[in-house]
Amino acid sequence: MTSLYLLCNARLPSPRAHPLQVMMMWKAFARAGAPAHLLYPFRFQRESDYRGFGRKFWEAYGEREWGPSTRLPNLDAAHLVDLCPPIALLYSRVQQGSFSAAAFAWLALKAAPGSLVWTREMLSLPLITRLNLRVFYEMHRYPGSLESKQLAWLGRCRGVIAITQLLADRLVASGYPKEKILVAP
Repeated sequence: MTSLYLLCNARLPSPRAHPLQVMMMWKAFARAGAPAHLLYPFRFQRESDYRGFGRKFWEAYGEREWGPSTRLPNLDAAHLVDLCPPIALLYSRVQQGSFSAAAFAWLALKAAPGSLVWTREMLSLPLITRLNLRVFYEMHRYPGSLESKQLAWLGRCRGVIAITQLLADRLVASGYPKEKILVAP
């Protein structure tokens, strides 16, 4: 059986929608008979981040663990952003890059060739698409300031799951193959 990995670069637990959506995908894959291995970063919890979510992260959503999970090391200094807000963008890029590197290393060492990877993490694509894995990117917004680079990264994915038809249409207009896009609101 092919292994399935979900990448979630978010603080868990979290009151935000992104981690909740990933948790629901984890649950949906398990219920469909395709249990996934969740890869997420070790992040320092600030009380303002989790507003009482002091339990194990899957319990915070009223659920149980839907498969194996691994907390990956990364450079997390979120508390510095509170001290110096102007460094927020730099901090974000450093954290995203370190998570991407950790996910790449973990998958390179542990994932069997041909395994599936489902991610919403655009900045992980340059690394993980170089592995012998079938990477699917869940697109929630069209590429931004690095559009040409990001479109090249998407070109190395097995497919894109666009959450709206508008995103899919824009992707096709940019030259991405229509047959590699699934629209799934």
